[in-house]
Amino acid sequence: MTETKVYDDYEYYINYRGCVEIVKYLGDGGDVIFPSFIEGHPVTQIGEDSYDPQLICKGVCFSSLCIPDSVSFVRPDCFMFAGIGTLEL
Repeated sequence: MTETKVYDDYEYYINYRGCVEIVKYLGDGGDVIFPSFIEGHPVTQIGEDSYDPQLICKGVCFSSLCIPDSVSFVRPDCFMFAGIGTLEL
């Protein structure tokens, strides 16, 4: 994996195809809308460890979660234990 960067509440990297994979959510939860683009590159993947289960101990849950149309792949178990109230794809 290449060097990760931070944009808003997201840690990410740009892959060899010029697409973004979000590898970690860094925010406080609540109503979360994943971005469609970061640095002009489309967000196409949400990584397996994007939601750290230890965040649940800190009370970080998603009241609602919106994943944009640009995302074509969500890795298995990436939102396990996230406490999602509403999911919009």
